[in-house]
Amino acid sequence: MASEVPWRKLHPASVVVNLLPRTWAVVRSMWPVFLIVLFGGRADGQSLFDLALLSLFLFLTVGGTILHWLTLSYRVHDGRLEVMTGLVNRQTRVISPDRIQNIETVANVFHRMSGLVEIRIETASGSEVEGLLSALSASEARDLTEALEALRLNGLTVEQTEEELPVIAHNSLLDLFRFGATATRLGAALVVVGFLFEGQRRLDTGIDLLSDLGWMGFVLALVAVLTGTWLVGSVRAVATHFGFTMINTPTSIIATEGLFTRRRVELPTDKVQLVTVSEPILRRWAGFGTIHIQTAAARSEGGGVQNAEAMIPVVDRTRLYEVVRLAVPALNIDLDNIQLKPPAVKALIRSLVASTWQSTVFGAAVSWWFWPYGLLGLVVIPLGWLAAWLDHRHQGWLVTDDVIVSRQGYLNRETRIVARGKLQSTELTQGLLLRRYGLGRLSLRVAGNAVSLPILKFEDVVGVQEELLRGAQS
Repeated sequence: MASEVPWRKLHPASVVVNLLPRTWAVVRSMWPVFLIVLFGGRADGQSLFDLALLSLFLFLTVGGTILHWLTLSYRVHDGRLEVMTGLVNRQTRVISPDRIQNIETVANVFHRMSGLVEIRIETASGSEVEGLLSALSASEARDLTEALEALRLNGLTVEQTEEELPVIAHNSLLDLFRFGATATRLGAALVVVGFLFEGQRRLDTGIDLLSDLGWMGFVLALVAVLTGTWLVGSVRAVATHFGFTMINTPTSIIATEGLFTRRRVELPTDKVQLVTVSEPILRRWAGFGTIHIQTAAARSEGGGVQNAEAMIPVVDRTRLYEVVRLAVPALNIDLDNIQLKPPAVKALIRSLVASTWQSTVFGAAVSWWFWPYGLLGLVVIPLGWLAAWLDHRHQGWLVTDDVIVSRQGYLNRETRIVARGKLQSTELTQGLLLRRYGLGRLSLRVAGNAVSLPILKFEDVVGVQEELLRGAQS
């Protein structure tokens, strides 16, 4: 009977562990009100109202955290995970182990100080974490994950401990610094643009920036801004992926990383939907790439929906596809040496047209804003043509009986690999220019993501689509 399996509660210390970051989030989001209350010098009645409003938000935060601890219970019963929440409206969420896409264990600074961890159990049912348990003791978390894995494997267990299992990849501090140092710094570019805008404002008020700093001073200031942003980004990458290690079990891939917040994610190999090999030009020159392994699970984060994934920051180029094969066992070709099929020749025309109008708009805006020096911005037009040609020349695709491969980009090259058995649907699209030149684009959808092949002749696109559909029916 159901009553024979007791419900388990979160650890009592979870109240404090969860309350601290939640309170900080409230304070951070309402800092203007705090400043008004402290330094506003407003009427007593208004100050009391502001103070009461802040107290209400803090009370709701504290009360919600305590209520979450009091009302959340979980258990493994009848081969499934059950999570019960709510005080007035009781909800019981039932998760079948064979539907679990990945299990993530997170331990931030407060968790680690109290010896607790947070468990995130994700399926492919939506954009939220299906089973969120914060916080459990380390032993409870280990028992739960082992029980769910045993159920997913129908009672089979891995004899070896994680320490005895083969290591797929391990990144040293030097590796992670190389990873951070070779990232594209969009933020740095925005800071530089802001610096130039400030210089233009000063020119408008009659103060010549170049006269103040001189050319050498201007260059040094620019280098300082770029170097500072580069250094911060590199240090952040080291802290985020500190101690990165990925191991391989017979049924899953387990990645562990993090200096302040320790993160452990376990991806069942049979749930992997898409593997992306990212090789920006700086990393290619440095001799390594980055591998992203994604399942169908997704979560709401940072104002959008992100796919759950494990990322290997640094993999030597000679081992890239050796590692990919562990996540996509169906990959039985050597992508380092095989010749991928090229895109349609006429697709270059479309790329050049798109590059021309984008570069022209940007160059015209820069020329007008920083006249006459801004005329140098028009150099982006031929540079755009060069980038479009290089991108077209290095695109490629391949469809075999087992896998689908799509490679795009030169400056920021990405190779996407999916097992053909994961294919859910296909979508053929044609815009005005594509119809004009007899071209088409084929998007291949897997659970939680999609892969687009390079632009091909329309008859070739139709042929590939029919081949994939025949394979799905057989």
